[in-house]
Amino acid sequence: KKVKLLCIYNIYMAIISIPIISLMVNGKQLPSIMSELSNYFLGLAMLFWGIKKLIKYEKIYIPRDGSIKIFILFICALLLSGIANIDVIYQSRYMDVNGFERFASRFFLFCFFLIIYVCIYDIFMINKARIIAALPMCIFVSFIIAVIYSFFEIGGGFLQIGWMRDAMFMVDQFIHPQPFVFRLRSICLEPSMFGIYASL
Repeated sequence: KKVKLLCIYNIYMAIISIPIISLMVNGKQLPSIMSELSNYFLGLAMLFWGIKKLIKYEKIYIPRDGSIKIFILFICALLLSGIANIDVIYQSRYMDVNGFERFASRFFLFCFFLIIYVCIYDIFMINKARIIAALPMCIFVSFIIAVIYSFFEIGGGFLQIGWMRDAMFMVDQFIHPQPFVFRLRSICLEPSMFGIYASL
């Protein structure tokens, strides 16, 4: 039961942290999937879910619609395309990253999302009522966090209130690749993303 709750709570945290997609370490934005905070919670949920399924040999609910078939076909096509063009991929280089490394990272990224898809679907089917009931609260908490941080941006960035500016910059170094530029972006990467997020 505790493992099941850990899975559910990590999914809740993944929903809450959706706007944070540009995690920073030592002044540099983390690459690709590692820069999105929600993926860490999804990864933990997948880990706990996988351990629980392996230990207890529980049934796994798999989506019966065509979406998962399309997803698997796409991954297979991606793999075959990579094999067919391995020479070109290996010789390519973009932003100091070898083409083979970039292809491998993208391939495993899609595999990761496929497992996450099955994991979330399985957890949802077993705990449908509980997750549906908590979903509005998760979205509300996420929005409240974004609104609170926006007040710090207004106070610290636009109005130059000392303690609010210090608090904003202390958090900014972990979630924004660029310093405050007099645009309201809250915990999102860009102001446009914050506008889309707020409208939802």
